[in-house]
Amino acid sequence: MGQQAFCTARWAGRSSEGKLLLESDALVFRGEFRLAVPYREMKRVTTRDGWLTIEYAAGEASFELGPLADKWAHRILHPKSLIDKLDIKPVAAALVIDIPDEEFWQQLRAEKPQVTVTSVDTIARALAGPAAPARIPSVPQDAPFDMVLFRAETREELAHLPHLRRCVKPNGAVWVVTPRGKPEVRDVEVIAAARDAGLVDVKVVRFSGTHTALKLVVPVKQR
Repeated sequence: MGQQAFCTARWAGRSSEGKLLLESDALVFRGEFRLAVPYREMKRVTTRDGWLTIEYAAGEASFELGPLADKWAHRILHPKSLIDKLDIKPVAAALVIDIPDEEFWQQLRAEKPQVTVTSVDTIARALAGPAAPARIPSVPQDAPFDMVLFRAETREELAHLPHLRRCVKPNGAVWVVTPRGKPEVRDVEVIAAARDAGLVDVKVVRFSGTHTALKLVVPVKQR
């Protein structure tokens, strides 16, 4: 979700000013005390007089958000699906490279059955030299895809980004899906490789319990 607000929090008889973050899988507070409440543990979410109150397995926490309280409660109770977070439009043409996540495929088929998908799952894992990007099989250099979803498990695979940029429309997007919390390929490395490929990062979402997705686009002035 990626929203944040400065507010007063009350929890376990304590009160503190701090930052409240509306993350994709939890509500996180950072102040004199720290608190993270996963959505799956919430039993009740209510608002009153500008306060957002969360009842969960370990107790209750309240946050003074003023006019934002009702909006945040709605976002918590009605979270966006992964498909919506990825900005996949109903009639999009998508190239999906090496994404075996079954939950992603089930959601895509259920929510956006009109999407035209070209799926490639044989990308080479052993790269050898500057010609490596050409190893993505059966993908035309100038295909008019609205978006590309590409799983990169190593930093060497980021060498494919210049090729993938040529696979999307000028206003399209390349989503790079990488392991969460592992040193194999970090966000800073994806962002640097994207910049070298003429792309900029504009959004990050939780793709799954093990992977994060970073959205890359062509800068507006270059479209």
